[in-house]
Amino acid sequence: MTQSPTNKTYYVAPFVFNGEFLGVAEWNVSDLSVRWLGFARELLCASGSSFKCSLPDPFERVSLKFTSTQGAALVNFELDGMPAASSVYLRGDNMVTELEVLQMFVKSMRGVEAVRRTQATSEPFNEIFSVTERPLHIVIPWPTDEKNDSIIRELNNHFAVAFFQGSQGR
Repeated sequence: MTQSPTNKTYYVAPFVFNGEFLGVAEWNVSDLSVRWLGFARELLCASGSSFKCSLPDPFERVSLKFTSTQGAALVNFELDGMPAASSVYLRGDNMVTELEVLQMFVKSMRGVEAVRRTQATSEPFNEIFSVTERPLHIVIPWPTDEKNDSIIRELNNHFAVAFFQGSQGR
């Protein structure tokens, strides 16, 4: 496993919804908004390890479903009730838990009709299991529009880093 040398960076591994892997990139935490990080951190702390909620104004059109255990989280963002992003956040705390969460995630994604109709390979998302960088934000953005894609991407990255910096039990 490749661990970020400091908590100043994290890794993002995006996939197209057809299962195509787009690679891994290292991102700087300093590029994120302190205000949005605080917002994400407060919501995660107040809501516990498993919750579904609509975000407050100005993000009232966005809902978040979040489930975490032992440093791994399954996260889904919806916009106006439609899928906008499916993600996994991995801190690197427990490799057994991470593998179980990744298996659930991949199985779930492979069951989505849009994935089955457009899959790029016979085993979409299989590269997920070979990404060793941590902390890691795996993301599958679902098509919305450019403006909303940007908002969801920003929220997702801020929630990922808030999770990475959070308590070890969650």
